[in-house]
Amino acid sequence: MKTSWKFIANVSLSIVFLIFFIFLISKLDLETSKELIKNIPFLTMALFVLFMFFSFLLKSKRFHILNTKLSFSKILKITMDHNFFLTFLPFRLGEVVYIRQLKKKGIGLKKSFSDLVLIRLFDVFVLAQFALVSILITFNGAFAKKIAFIIILVIIFLFFLLFLDKLFSKIVKEFSKLFSGKGQHFFNKLDRLSKYFPNYNMSQRIALLFISYLVWIFSFIPYVILLISLTNLSIFSILIVCIFALISSFIPINPPAGAGVVEAGWIFGFLFIGFSGDYPVLLSLTMHSAQLISLILIYIIFHIYYFGRHHLYRHLEDH
Repeated sequence: MKTSWKFIANVSLSIVFLIFFIFLISKLDLETSKELIKNIPFLTMALFVLFMFFSFLLKSKRFHILNTKLSFSKILKITMDHNFFLTFLPFRLGEVVYIRQLKKKGIGLKKSFSDLVLIRLFDVFVLAQFALVSILITFNGAFAKKIAFIIILVIIFLFFLLFLDKLFSKIVKEFSKLFSGKGQHFFNKLDRLSKYFPNYNMSQRIALLFISYLVWIFSFIPYVILLISLTNLSIFSILIVCIFALISSFIPINPPAGAGVVEAGWIFGFLFIGFSGDYPVLLSLTMHSAQLISLILIYIIFHIYYFGRHHLYRHLEDH
């Protein structure tokens, strides 16, 4: 029953976000939109696509660290498929693509699922650090300090979970003894979370952390370049907006192509830094469109290259 209610809630909220997306489109001024697109230099869009591709290479490297028995080219193809379908399928069903592709390579469900959990936790760990630095540099008020304090708690929590999982498990077990019912159930869930990572050694985790920094730097750069060309915002303000937008991609309530959810993330980020009016709506749709167009372009070009290369190798082997 709980599962069915969760499904109904997810579908309902996805419909709400789709309606929100349609509402934003209906409010667009076509002339202003055309003018905005004309003002984007070709070099800016070329760099957008290039840096996005670099981010995919780095994401592939993370998965390769966890699956060294597979060649990097195979992992790269899996990562491309994974990210493409993760973006366009609803409810983050694209994660299943990674699991299914690894299953075809002889890697079990538990291992591939653990890979995804570990990678997502590193993503949140790194994004939280970027958010903390950006907020501390950009804002000085009491509200910003409260937000910063919450982020610090998240960072500490994830540090223990990712790098001191055995100690984390012991602490959680001690806390679970102090509670009963739902409280104890919550701490038991946290303890189970730490059980995903015993097979990953410390050198793998440190490598994942380092590459995760690079993944998100190269994920930010395309949007930073584009927003610099379209706004007068500071780099740290842009980073805060980008963090809100990119965090929205983690939400499981996700319509096809993230329609509405991604725009909401961008708009909320702009409002958070005090950038209001109709322009943030237009910018949110522009950012999302640039992401989707770049992803489709990269996906098509990569697969033409990948299957063309394999066809050539087979042809050479036959002769």
